[in-house]
Amino acid sequence: MAPDREVAIARVEAALTPAQPTMVRMELARLRASTKARVQPGDDLTMILQVLAEECQDYPPDVVRYALRQWAKREVFFPALAELRDELQRHCKRRRALLEALRRHG
Repeated sequence: MAPDREVAIARVEAALTPAQPTMVRMELARLRASTKARVQPGDDLTMILQVLAEECQDYPPDVVRYALRQWAKREVFFPALAELRDELQRHCKRRRALLEALRRHG
């Protein structure tokens, strides 16, 4: 493998380092405070936030922060898991595609 490609792969991998749980919880709390909730009777907010946090922890911190803050600016209601996943994937797909291309073409 060429040294430049190895460096590029290392940099993209670093840019894909998952967010820390503490940071994710802070951003989800900020999002929750910035949006309305479609809470149904019997909903467990702690469980909802835990599930969303687990999803967010698969993404880099800058992607999590950007996606959640953009959601709060654009939407009135707190996102469902599928909505949040779509948002995170959209903001991370170029990095993941770049890493895959770098690894594949060697």
